[in-house]
Amino acid sequence: MRTALWILSLCSVQTGVLTAPILVFGTEGGRVELTCPYPVEHIFTQKYLCREPCGRSDVLITSGKNGNGERKGRYLTVDTTSANTFSVIISNLRLGDAGVYYCGLNQWGEDTLVKVVLAVSKAPTPVSPPSTTKAPTHLQDTSNTLPTTDAPFPTPLHTVTPTSSSGYGNMNSNTDSVIWMVRFGIILGLLLCAGLTLLWVHKTGLCKITPEVMDGSRQNFQEWKQLQYCATV
Repeated sequence: MRTALWILSLCSVQTGVLTAPILVFGTEGGRVELTCPYPVEHIFTQKYLCREPCGRSDVLITSGKNGNGERKGRYLTVDTTSANTFSVIISNLRLGDAGVYYCGLNQWGEDTLVKVVLAVSKAPTPVSPPSTTKAPTHLQDTSNTLPTTDAPFPTPLHTVTPTSSSGYGNMNSNTDSVIWMVRFGIILGLLLCAGLTLLWVHKTGLCKITPEVMDGSRQNFQEWKQLQYCATV
């Protein structure tokens, strides 16, 4: 009989709101707890959670006997008699869960309700880590890759013919000059030696004085000068 009356009461419009609305915020994919207080005299009264407009088909879950917790899908009831609170935990929140809920006390006649407003925010977009994918092989830098020993060396595009620098040209020119100077010096030395030899022979011939001249008969002034010249040789 009591059960039939309780079902009949759920089919009626619930208007006995006990307190001001309670605001609860949650995040998509997380969990949230809707907690409603109740008077101490209703410790053993059956509680339930419904969604607006809180008709018979809007009841989501009811508490167990003697305050035991009940689980139904994503909903779990917790009746804390020491604090006189009735809580419903909703797991795996969805954006569609946002809205108005009511915690109700199953009574004779009109039920007592506590209004709860739930707001659900969208889950933040996860930040993807930086990509560590290596570049394709055909795009890799091969500038520092050494050629293999089996592969032939590439033919240079331009053949460079080494040319003598100006320094080497100057060195060869200086060497030729030195050689010509040495040759000229040798020739000049030979000519000088020949001239000195001829001069020495000429002087020697002039200094062959006869005994008459050496006796002191200075009859001829030219012979006396010749004697003086030979004395200086």
